[in-house]
Amino acid sequence: MSTIFYSFFTNFFAVEPDLLTQLKQDKVTLQSTRDRLSSEAQAAYAASYHTEAWTKTQRLQETERNLGLLERAIDDLLEMMRPGTEHAGKRRTRDACLAIGKARLNNLADTIASTTTSKVQERIKFIPPRFVETEGKSGGTVSVTLRASKLP
Repeated sequence: MSTIFYSFFTNFFAVEPDLLTQLKQDKVTLQSTRDRLSSEAQAAYAASYHTEAWTKTQRLQETERNLGLLERAIDDLLEMMRPGTEHAGKRRTRDACLAIGKARLNNLADTIASTTTSKVQERIKFIPPRFVETEGKSGGTVSVTLRASKLP
């Protein structure tokens, strides 16, 4: 198991109340920003300042997205704070490691797609990441296997 993630989740329960307080404060700040931007956008539309209204609307949408992400983070934190959830630390660590592995493979696939031809891309097969415990801080590995292919 990745010692970094296991360490994070085992030490997490010591700092969670401070984190929850910070997240709630951030939520209040974002709600205030959302209300202000909403009023400013409405006023700009009413005054026919279309460019300013469009800019305020984009900022409002970004604030709404951030608020949604923050509320999800609060929900996840409260779920982890429930009694008995400290036993799920290994599962959460495994899930986090697999998510990071998948993101890395997606990044690699995007890089290959942007720098190669479609013929080369057709020959590459990505296999979903697997969770394999490692010792120490060495982390995981990516294996590239070359195989013979039939010529057209």
